[in-house]
Amino acid sequence: MTRTIFILISIVAAVSFLCVDQIPAQNRSEQKIVFHVTAIHKEEAPEQCKNLDCLAVRWVIEGYSDDVSPTHRIGYVLRCFRIVSNTPSPHLLTTCPELHAGNNYPATWSASGISFGNAPDWPTAYEIVSEKELDRPAK
Repeated sequence: MTRTIFILISIVAAVSFLCVDQIPAQNRSEQKIVFHVTAIHKEEAPEQCKNLDCLAVRWVIEGYSDDVSPTHRIGYVLRCFRIVSNTPSPHLLTTCPELHAGNNYPATWSASGISFGNAPDWPTAYEIVSEKELDRPAK
């Protein structure tokens, strides 16, 4: 039984390694981009504070970048949670960079999220909720 489990784990590990190796390099690395913000929504997110004495706000950012694809503009919906713990005294647990519609921001794109600004200043990445290929406007 133990040998069967070991063989099964070895096979799963090998298949996982081979599958990850098939992902295109651009999907595993980071890329510097300019992100244009088109809309921002903020709302309370009490589900983030189920067992904590805290206040959570969900930030949803809509926008696009022309830098991710050489042929198309990519539209994104991003999400981040700003959580303030109230104990022992109020302090930030997580933060989200404050962005404004109609502006361009330097950012770093990765397969799982988009980080804005410089990492020491704004270390939190916005999670990519959805992305969509869009046509670039005619010049």
